[in-house]
Amino acid sequence: MHLTSTLFAITALLQSSSAYPSNFDWVTEHIKRYDGFSDNLAVRLGSYQAPGPNDSRGPCPGLNTLANHGLINRDGKNLNSTEIKLAFPRGFGIAEDAIEVALHNWEVVCEYIKGTTCGTAANDGTFILTNLTILGEPHAFEHDHSYSRQDYRQNWAHGGITDNIYFNSSEMQSGLDVVGYTPSNPPKVATANFQQFNEIRLQRESIQNQRDFPGWFQQNVPPTLFETGFIFGATFDRDSSGKMKGSTPLARLDWWNFWFSEESFPTQLGWVPASTEVFNSHFCTSVSSAVLNAAVTSLPKSLPAGATATTFPPPANLPEGDPSPTLALFQSAPYAAATSPAAIKSAAAKRALLAAREDQVSTLTLPASVSSIVASEVTAKPSLILAAIQLAGAAPPKFNLYQQSIDTVTLKAQIAAAQSYQDLVIAKITSLASV
Repeated sequence: MHLTSTLFAITALLQSSSAYPSNFDWVTEHIKRYDGFSDNLAVRLGSYQAPGPNDSRGPCPGLNTLANHGLINRDGKNLNSTEIKLAFPRGFGIAEDAIEVALHNWEVVCEYIKGTTCGTAANDGTFILTNLTILGEPHAFEHDHSYSRQDYRQNWAHGGITDNIYFNSSEMQSGLDVVGYTPSNPPKVATANFQQFNEIRLQRESIQNQRDFPGWFQQNVPPTLFETGFIFGATFDRDSSGKMKGSTPLARLDWWNFWFSEESFPTQLGWVPASTEVFNSHFCTSVSSAVLNAAVTSLPKSLPAGATATTFPPPANLPEGDPSPTLALFQSAPYAAATSPAAIKSAAAKRALLAAREDQVSTLTLPASVSSIVASEVTAKPSLILAAIQLAGAAPPKFNLYQQSIDTVTLKAQIAAAQSYQDLVIAKITSLASV
């Protein structure tokens, strides 16, 4: 299909402008849309508003975007599952069937944290998600080797927790670097295919496998694959009615980067919500399988075992019942884009603002057994880390909430073992550094 004259005008504007174009032309002039939502994108998508310091945001860019646009509660708190289920098709054009597993798992995590039901008084299967931040509970809905977040136990030599909840431009760029995409102002139009996304996925696993504290890194491919399917569905190259251009989806990297970094819909770049006829559960699982089976040109080092397998179970429901042991959540004001999407500063200025914020929120909480002097010595002498690990022995087995056969008693024991091993390694580091 061919783009309308409106899109050609936007393309010309992107090529000549020194900043992102205005939303106005796109949201007021476009062809008749399809799925019962308003033809006016300004009405359908609402207006962007950055979160305030007391608002709640989490590790899911999709939910954060819906909150920033007011399609769910702007404060990100007390979210009714029915409203969430309606907001995703309205905002992204995803069919309701594609988010059923995610909805279930958000409820399970909510009940893990509360220790009691999150169900509504109506007892009709709906629930109230306390807030978006609790979805950062490690290794539940949140997972390691994210495309845009740090891992919970990243920078492990320092023995603290890291911001695993909010967007991190350095993590995002490490994936974009794999396909040679550098953000610019205005953004250049570029796409990625299944093979390139598989290479990004493997690179993220490799990097995080090396960065995380031994015993804490958890390879969680099923949710990563669903996330990949969702990214393709949200950003596949499309015409102005939301239908896919061509027979094979290609992810628009400019749309993906804008969406994740701004946590806003990239309408200024010609994006419209997908057609729900295209973006459904079958689409997500088909893309996931295609990415997993796409041959790559080279493999990064230090991949976790099984990373190159071509079959994994699909994302499944988290186990219910006895609440999981909960780990301390990273505490910080919510992430907000360095500038609002309607008034972007220069790319260099924005990168500087993001870097300054990430330096601030990524500060680790050091255990009492590790002083700042020891931490700096570890940074200066990486050999201390290897020596401490050799003294502590092999890390305990990884734990995985997505393994349906595991019972919560075993799960708790494995998490306790990981924590004990971390304490042992830190003690060895402390001892070696004081010599």
